[in-house]
Amino acid sequence: METKHFTAPRTSNRRPNRADKDGQRLVAAMADLDEDLSLEVAAALLDKVSGKEILHLALEGLNTVGKRYEAGEYYVAGLVMAGEIMRQVLHMVAARSPHTVPEREKAGVVVLGTVEGDIHDLGKDMVKEVLTANGFEVHDLGVDVAPELYLAESIRLQPDLVGLSILISTSYPALSKAVTQLRTLIPAGFKRPGVIIGGGAVDETVFEHIKADLWCRDLTAMGDLCRRWIAQRNGLMPELHII
Repeated sequence: METKHFTAPRTSNRRPNRADKDGQRLVAAMADLDEDLSLEVAAALLDKVSGKEILHLALEGLNTVGKRYEAGEYYVAGLVMAGEIMRQVLHMVAARSPHTVPEREKAGVVVLGTVEGDIHDLGKDMVKEVLTANGFEVHDLGVDVAPELYLAESIRLQPDLVGLSILISTSYPALSKAVTQLRTLIPAGFKRPGVIIGGGAVDETVFEHIKADLWCRDLTAMGDLCRRWIAQRNGLMPELHII
């Protein structure tokens, strides 16, 4: 299976300004799980940079939290705390700029849920927040979602993408069944959505075995990945699967 990897644009050689320094402070505060400082710096940045840039910086810090968790430096409680800080930053940006994405520029429609047998919601909720901030209309089915519900809601809503989150390997059969039903049971004449999977139980082997369309390993890239896939489906750019 061919894969395409995308990297962030190179930064320019201009001298750092105060907003740049505050941005790095936000990244570091998020990475260090410093709630008060994260919110203080995010508030200060509201008058200096766009809400989208603030979210990108906060997500960069969140990614560092994930890496520290994988390295054994943080425990699950750290992930929960990071998620809560991120939610507050998102709400702060949304409250300041509630109409940053006009309806006419809606990026797409996504149905999202944690697969049957899995009741973890942190990763799913973070994806929901990120996609919403990127202009997607997100329909959250919650946790422990039966394959049949993904199918029914996909037929009813005709989304561009269906997102399946999975943290525990015992839910692999439910993940596989959900993807298979989305592949084979969408009636003729209805839009077949793309399938994006993610979570701690997903690796490249699982991705290829499940035969999903997308797998996102980097939360900061989620919005861009989904936009690119929709553009690819519409024939506007090359094929991609993983980012």
